[in-house]
Amino acid sequence: MISTRAKAWILEPSLLVQAHFLCAKNPFDIKNNPDGYINFGTAENHLLWDLIEPKLKSFRPITESDTHYAELYGSQAFRKDVASMLSDDWNKKISSDEIVIGSGASAILDLLAYALCGPGDGVLIPSPYYSGFDHDLKRAEAVSIPISIDVNGDQALSVDLLKKTLQKCKSQKIRPRVLLLASPHNPLARVFSNQELNEFLKVAVENGLDCIIDEIYAHSVFNGDFTSARNLDESLQSKIHIVYGFAKDFSLCGYKTGILHSYDKELIAVARELAYFSPVSTDTQKVLSTLIHDRKWLLNLRIENALRLKKSFLIVSKELQRLNIPIAPTHAGVFAWINLGAYLTEKTFKAENDLAESLFLNAKVNLTPGRVFNSSEPGWYRLCYAKSEATIIEGIKRIEKVLTSLS
Repeated sequence: MISTRAKAWILEPSLLVQAHFLCAKNPFDIKNNPDGYINFGTAENHLLWDLIEPKLKSFRPITESDTHYAELYGSQAFRKDVASMLSDDWNKKISSDEIVIGSGASAILDLLAYALCGPGDGVLIPSPYYSGFDHDLKRAEAVSIPISIDVNGDQALSVDLLKKTLQKCKSQKIRPRVLLLASPHNPLARVFSNQELNEFLKVAVENGLDCIIDEIYAHSVFNGDFTSARNLDESLQSKIHIVYGFAKDFSLCGYKTGILHSYDKELIAVARELAYFSPVSTDTQKVLSTLIHDRKWLLNLRIENALRLKKSFLIVSKELQRLNIPIAPTHAGVFAWINLGAYLTEKTFKAENDLAESLFLNAKVNLTPGRVFNSSEPGWYRLCYAKSEATIIEGIKRIEKVLTSLS
């Protein structure tokens, strides 16, 4: 018999994960499999392989040391390379001693939750939010506390709502311990202004919260300027812990490599110990070092990434506008937050899910409903568009056919 604690992990499988692997078994290909599934549900970047492939396949020597143990929180050599990259990105000196490497951003978020939270502690998350965050907090037995975001407003992060949420925690006898924020945001694809980020994080820190900032899409910005939380008010920096990785900006989800940067020496010491359970292979670290060593190539990758994401977004935006489907302001990432509320049979999350199921079953299109992201209003969906133009056009045509049948 498994433990009661372990049973909590199998009660409700992730809808995102389930749909992804169903699509992966029979994927759309315009020439070889035109009737296959189109996966608009998984936040992967399919636009960079031609740039990544030559670097991954280029010759590099293998030494005996590559086959032996290195530090389980990241080899000294790799952490130095990462520190150098981040120093350039943030225009400040970053030490390898401030960095921990783990097997993906989720592994880093898991160890941060375990290090910072006790059972029942509250993690405040601006909502809607990436559903994987709930999974990342589960081992620590922390509690997700949503704070509503203004989806369409210029000032998306509300300080007043943050303060009200903190008061709500107090009345419910929940200890608010951490603020967790994706910046750029997932699923809203928003870049927050320096002012709103500063004001929001300042209130959080003043109320005793540590701030975990997931910047996994930091170099997938194509509309506006992004500023890392590491470049905000200096008085906040000791309480800000940055999470980054190679999954999105490098299109290397399968390499499962996440990065933690923090100035908190005690937190880093704990994270190093917890990283024992989620190390990255020495060989993978060596491969990634070859990528970030080449600054000219890296700069070109980032420029091309932004250009290609913008092109894909303009294609999907034009198609959705043709159908009069509203899109929330979109600045970054590989997805758009779109509103199909006009096509729901009723304004409920059940109707929202029914429409998603209809698209999946009748059109073979995977589109993730907003309830998965803890949306407060039914009718919103996340559409991941970092794909070929042919895939986007075909996917929107299929969606249009289903929506027309409902009109």
